[in-house]
Amino acid sequence: MTKDEGSVQAGSSNKTGRNNQVLIRKLAGLPASPVLTLVLLVVLLVFLYLGTTDMFKNSAEIAGRSSMIFFSPLFLAVVLLFEINLISCTFRQLKKAVNRRLKGSVIFHIGLVIIVLGALIQFAFGFTGYFRIIEGDVFESRQDNYYIAREGVFYREEPVKSELFLQKIDIPPDDQEGTRGRGLLTLVRDGEVAAKQWVSADDSLSYGLMDIAFNRMGYYLMLDYTDSLGKTLAAYPLLLQSVEILDGTGFSGSLKIQGTDYTISLKSEHVPEFQVTVDKKVSGEQAETIYKGRAAVGDTVSLDRNEITLSHLVPWIIFRIRYEYGFYIIYAGMIIATAGMLLLYGRLDL
Repeated sequence: MTKDEGSVQAGSSNKTGRNNQVLIRKLAGLPASPVLTLVLLVVLLVFLYLGTTDMFKNSAEIAGRSSMIFFSPLFLAVVLLFEINLISCTFRQLKKAVNRRLKGSVIFHIGLVIIVLGALIQFAFGFTGYFRIIEGDVFESRQDNYYIAREGVFYREEPVKSELFLQKIDIPPDDQEGTRGRGLLTLVRDGEVAAKQWVSADDSLSYGLMDIAFNRMGYYLMLDYTDSLGKTLAAYPLLLQSVEILDGTGFSGSLKIQGTDYTISLKSEHVPEFQVTVDKKVSGEQAETIYKGRAAVGDTVSLDRNEITLSHLVPWIIFRIRYEYGFYIIYAGMIIATAGMLLLYGRLDL
């Protein structure tokens, strides 16, 4: 090897070493990179859009898609990476905190770190469930009893047996939309009454880390299916759920009468009066409307040789149970972040 070749090889090795050092420094600084923060925020916005789009499109239904997104391991991984990024940025700011504005920035970042930590704990260990209950019924808080349940990756059910007794439903006479209804709930844990309270859209029942809130209400319309002699052949509960209408909120539902070709559909702008449609299956998937008109609770609709009576209404309420493992941490983080903003832009000083 000549002297020139050795110099070229040494120079190439030094250049490679410098490139490796630059690469290592860039990788070491990646957790605190503002570019990473921007990318993660965009990814979180995509998750937020996918998880809430159906909720905004139809407020009468609870979107099951959000449970698959916000409680998925992938979403938790992104939130965890965002938390690491915020912590790294906060330490970087901490080294520069020599005046009031930078101290305010550090406190603001610490608040953000605590907020994301609380959200991470909530999504990883928390639980949110929805159940429907009528007056006088008892609901046992078991995971398989909820008709929608969203559980964190590391959530574990409590060993304590919890039951909810809906003692009474109160609906103001002028509340046609059911938005001001409320239910008297009794929480029983291991056979002992732990809490009792009226739960409405404005008031929830809290016990420890458990929060029980009013979600929405509706009705079961009890239908009596009778023959021409008035003999009751069967009784059916028709589920009426709230729907958006031009003047506010109405109720609608449909039911196929078992063992027959009849399907009854109802819509109402003002309960207890309904727009009733009865379709009869004639061949294949084809059906013809054999009745269409208005009827109120107590009225009877004739169907060939049989009749359907709109017997009575049974109100129901959907409650949401949530274990708030991370929400108090989120609230603390919001207070700290607000203090940081006041230091950053206000006249306060340490």
